[in-house]
Amino acid sequence: MAEERLKKYPAALSRAIHDLAGRFGVSVFVVGGTVRDWLAGKEPRDLDLAVSGSALDFAAALARELGGTYVLLDEDEKTARVVWHAFVIDIAGFRGGAEEIRQDLVQRDFTINALALPFPPQLASAPDQGQLIDPACGLTDLRDGIIRALGPACLVDDPLRLLRAFRFFAETGFVIEPQTWQWITEYLPLIHAVSPERISYELDGRGSHAAGQPSSRCA
Repeated sequence: MAEERLKKYPAALSRAIHDLAGRFGVSVFVVGGTVRDWLAGKEPRDLDLAVSGSALDFAAALARELGGTYVLLDEDEKTARVVWHAFVIDIAGFRGGAEEIRQDLVQRDFTINALALPFPPQLASAPDQGQLIDPACGLTDLRDGIIRALGPACLVDDPLRLLRAFRFFAETGFVIEPQTWQWITEYLPLIHAVSPERISYELDGRGSHAAGQPSSRCA
């Protein structure tokens, strides 16, 4: 699926990502909102990537390769953005010391964002052979229209996700499942610690995904 979807992006973009993956010796995955939207039948122009190492250098090199603009988002979290023509490519390193993509995915916010596909040129050697990587049953929740937090820690670590659950509800019409509702109710006062700037950014639909732990295993 990733290979077919990426054909809708300029060939120069896919070629640059492939070449840089080899140059840096890293694995690259299409992740999060991009995969979620692809599975929902949407065709986003943005591209969310997770890189197994040297994420900031990788992003800077991609901007140079394409003649785009490099934007540092968070040095500590190793996240950056490349803006090229009408395309936005968000690039992040694996989270929380993760050594492989599944460990990264279960540190995100909601199950429907904990999805990944290997970048197509790597499919022949990737252990998943191009199959969807879904350690938290996000595909099931996506099909069933459910918003499920990966765990209470993801809401405590970044209370902005309390608001993000409602943004997803408004955008998709999905149902917030009972356990997630309970956590939101319990931790709702934490939203007061979030800056107005971050809240505004989130309401614009540009918020980033972050940490948590899976609350259940796939059936």
